[in-house]
Amino acid sequence: MALEAAEAVKTGIRNKIKVRSGDVESLLGTTADAVQILLVSMAELLIAIGSATTISQIKAATAGNGMAVIAPVLMADINSGAVKMPYQVKGGLRRLCQASSRVQTVCLLFSAANNGSARL
Repeated sequence: MALEAAEAVKTGIRNKIKVRSGDVESLLGTTADAVQILLVSMAELLIAIGSATTISQIKAATAGNGMAVIAPVLMADINSGAVKMPYQVKGGLRRLCQASSRVQTVCLLFSAANNGSARL
């Protein structure tokens, strides 16, 4: 009974998210956009830092990075409480443990498939 109640709450929250925040495809698109921004910014930063030979060049590399403009604004909003990330509300450590467990399960499944005749 408790599991059914918890599942009903989860379903209700997911329905509200769909109505107020976007359908799964829209949320996936937003997530993909955010990951691409981070990926490009990190690649730019790594390339610039890799070729830097002085601290001032490293500082210049971070200042010229795309995230350099976004990061202070985002962090100010997070630190003030104006913006909260879902993982913060759900419980960061719990989310990290859950993600870690899921990743481990996926790795075990891939490993088992690769030890057999299947190639993924």
